[in-house]
Amino acid sequence: MATQFTVSAQEALQQAQAEAMRRDHQELQPEHLLYALVASEDGSGIVPNILKLAEVDIAALKRRLEERLDKLPKVSGGTGQIYASNAFNRVLALAEGEAKQLEDEYVSGEHFLLSLLSPQLKDTEAAKMLKGLG
Repeated sequence: MATQFTVSAQEALQQAQAEAMRRDHQELQPEHLLYALVASEDGSGIVPNILKLAEVDIAALKRRLEERLDKLPKVSGGTGQIYASNAFNRVLALAEGEAKQLEDEYVSGEHFLLSLLSPQLKDTEAAKMLKGLG
Protein backbone atom coordinates (compact mmCIF):
# COMPACT_ATOMS: atom_id res chain seq x y z
CA MET A 1 0.00 0.00 0.00
CA ALA A 2 1.35 3.40 -0.95
CA THR A 3 1.83 5.96 1.78
CA GLN A 4 -0.88 8.56 1.88
CA PHE A 5 -0.23 12.02 3.25
CA THR A 6 -2.68 14.62 4.51
CA VAL A 7 -2.94 17.78 2.41
CA SER A 8 -0.97 19.70 5.03
CA ALA A 9 1.76 17.02 5.08
CA GLN A 10 1.98 17.16 1.28
CA GLU A 11 2.26 20.94 1.46
CA ALA A 12 5.03 20.67 4.07
CA LEU A 13 6.97 18.28 1.83
CA GLN A 14 6.55 20.65 -1.12
CA GLN A 15 7.61 23.62 1.01
CA ALA A 16 10.67 21.71 2.23
CA GLN A 17 11.66 21.00 -1.37
CA ALA A 18 11.01 24.62 -2.38
CA GLU A 19 13.16 25.83 0.54
CA ALA A 20 16.00 23.55 -0.55
CA MET A 21 15.71 24.86 -4.12
CA ARG A 22 15.55 28.49 -2.97
CA ARG A 23 18.75 27.99 -0.99
CA ASP A 24 20.51 26.12 -3.85
CA HIS A 25 20.73 22.91 -1.81
CA GLN A 26 20.98 19.68 -3.73
CA GLU A 27 19.96 17.45 -0.84
CA LEU A 28 16.78 17.54 1.24
CA GLN A 29 17.53 17.28 4.95
CA PRO A 30 15.23 16.81 7.97
CA GLU A 31 15.88 20.47 8.80
CA HIS A 32 14.18 21.54 5.56
CA LEU A 33 11.07 19.63 6.60
CA LEU A 34 11.07 20.91 10.17
CA TYR A 35 11.50 24.45 8.85
CA ALA A 36 8.53 23.95 6.52
CA LEU A 37 6.44 22.60 9.42
CA VAL A 38 7.09 25.59 11.68
CA ALA A 39 7.55 28.46 9.22
CA SER A 40 3.89 29.10 8.38
CA GLU A 41 3.15 32.81 8.18
CA ASP A 42 0.45 32.81 10.85
CA GLY A 43 2.00 30.13 13.07
CA SER A 44 -1.01 27.92 12.62
CA GLY A 45 -0.93 24.22 11.98
CA ILE A 46 -0.69 21.14 14.11
CA VAL A 47 3.10 21.14 14.56
CA PRO A 48 3.44 24.77 15.75
CA ASN A 49 0.51 24.18 18.10
CA ILE A 50 2.09 21.02 19.53
CA LEU A 51 5.42 22.79 19.97
CA LYS A 52 3.72 25.74 21.70
CA LEU A 53 2.02 23.32 24.10
CA ALA A 54 5.45 21.82 24.79
CA GLU A 55 6.64 25.38 25.51
CA VAL A 56 9.12 25.37 22.63
CA ASP A 57 10.20 28.85 21.56
CA ILE A 58 9.11 28.70 17.91
CA ALA A 59 10.93 31.92 16.97
CA ALA A 60 14.19 30.55 18.42
CA LEU A 61 13.65 27.25 16.62
CA LYS A 62 13.13 29.08 13.31
CA ARG A 63 16.29 31.12 13.85
CA ARG A 64 18.35 28.00 14.60
CA LEU A 65 16.91 26.23 11.58
CA GLU A 66 17.70 29.19 9.33
CA GLU A 67 21.27 29.27 10.68
CA ARG A 68 21.65 25.54 10.05
CA LEU A 69 20.18 25.77 6.54
CA ASP A 70 22.51 28.68 5.75
CA LYS A 71 25.49 26.41 6.55
CA LEU A 72 24.48 23.56 4.23
CA PRO A 73 26.44 23.23 0.98
CA LYS A 74 25.12 25.17 -1.99
CA VAL A 75 25.24 23.91 -5.56
CA SER A 76 25.16 26.33 -8.47
CA GLY A 77 24.89 25.52 -12.12
CA GLY A 78 23.44 22.10 -11.48
CA THR A 79 20.45 20.42 -13.01
CA GLY A 80 18.11 21.69 -10.30
CA GLN A 81 17.51 18.11 -9.22
CA ILE A 82 16.96 17.73 -5.48
CA TYR A 83 17.75 14.45 -3.76
CA ALA A 84 16.44 13.24 -0.44
CA SER A 85 19.20 12.52 2.08
CA ASN A 86 19.25 9.22 3.94
CA ALA A 87 18.11 11.05 7.07
CA PHE A 88 15.20 12.64 5.19
CA ASN A 89 14.13 9.27 3.81
CA ARG A 90 14.33 7.86 7.32
CA VAL A 91 12.04 10.65 8.58
CA LEU A 92 9.46 9.64 5.98
CA ALA A 93 9.73 5.93 6.79
CA LEU A 94 9.51 6.53 10.53
CA ALA A 95 6.55 8.88 10.08
CA GLU A 96 4.75 6.17 8.13
CA GLY A 97 5.52 3.75 10.97
CA GLU A 98 4.18 6.22 13.54
CA ALA A 99 0.96 6.60 11.56
CA LYS A 100 0.51 2.82 11.35
CA GLN A 101 1.25 2.38 15.05
CA LEU A 102 -1.34 5.01 15.90
CA GLU A 103 -3.73 3.38 13.42
CA ASP A 104 -3.99 6.58 11.41
CA GLU A 105 -4.88 6.24 7.76
CA TYR A 106 -2.76 9.21 6.67
CA VAL A 107 0.69 10.51 7.54
CA SER A 108 0.49 14.06 8.88
CA GLY A 109 2.69 16.72 10.42
CA GLU A 110 2.54 15.28 13.92
CA HIS A 111 3.87 11.98 12.55
CA PHE A 112 6.81 13.87 11.02
CA LEU A 113 7.41 15.50 14.40
CA LEU A 114 7.31 12.16 16.22
CA SER A 115 9.72 10.66 13.70
CA LEU A 116 12.14 13.58 14.16
CA LEU A 117 12.16 12.81 17.89
CA SER A 118 12.73 9.08 17.46
CA PRO A 119 15.95 7.49 18.74
CA GLN A 120 16.95 6.55 15.16
CA LEU A 121 17.25 10.23 14.26
CA LYS A 122 18.71 11.55 17.52
CA ASP A 123 21.92 12.61 15.77
CA THR A 124 20.21 14.89 13.24
CA GLU A 125 20.46 18.62 13.79
CA ALA A 126 16.65 18.88 13.68
CA ALA A 127 16.30 16.43 16.60
CA LYS A 128 19.03 18.18 18.57
CA MET A 129 17.29 21.53 18.09
CA LEU A 130 13.91 20.18 19.18
CA LYS A 131 15.36 18.54 22.26
CA GLY A 132 17.51 21.53 23.06
CA LEU A 133 14.51 23.85 23.02
CA GLY A 134 12.31 21.63 25.16
